[in-house]
Amino acid sequence: RSGAQMTEVLVARGNIAEGTLLKDVMVDVIKVPAAYKQPKALDSVSQIINESYATAVPIMDGEQIVSTKLLTPGKDTGLAIIVPENKRAISINVDAASGVAELIKPGNYVDVICTIDEQDKSVTVMQNVLVLAWKQNILGASAARTQSVGNIADVSAPSEDILPTVTLAVSPYEAQAVALALEKGTIRLVLRGLNDHNIV
Repeated sequence: RSGAQMTEVLVARGNIAEGTLLKDVMVDVIKVPAAYKQPKALDSVSQIINESYATAVPIMDGEQIVSTKLLTPGKDTGLAIIVPENKRAISINVDAASGVAELIKPGNYVDVICTIDEQDKSVTVMQNVLVLAWKQNILGASAARTQSVGNIADVSAPSEDILPTVTLAVSPYEAQAVALALEKGTIRLVLRGLNDHNIV
């Protein structure tokens, strides 16, 4: 009788390929007898909303979403699973001044300014750029988040030996602009407010 009680689980809405960033539109919530709920199966869409979980293996249509088949970003899994579509990841070395006193966090948005010493001027190279990582602290890599779905990733604290870098999500054209700015001038990041995405 207890095994026949119904419980909710997340299942794949269509086939999901390996290495796919999981989104709420890719899953459905259905009810199954408790006896048929797989170990470590997710049971709520809220567990994947605003989280960065990618499939470690292909998941078939209608298959239950279990934490053992998911990856979260970390230095062991790499950064590629959270790079937005049609974007590239590029890292910039920063110091206390150019990196806003090391208070920039993954998920923040910044503007990129280049100061060209030879021309004695500064120009805004890009605006409203997503920060993917600070050192090896990657967007979505949070111990609290991984615990909520069964410790599906071992996220370690960034090593203090790593030089301070900020990794940004940019278009291929913007990546060229950043590379040129690094070669010809000095880069400085300008932190935006949480809800400020205006291009000025």
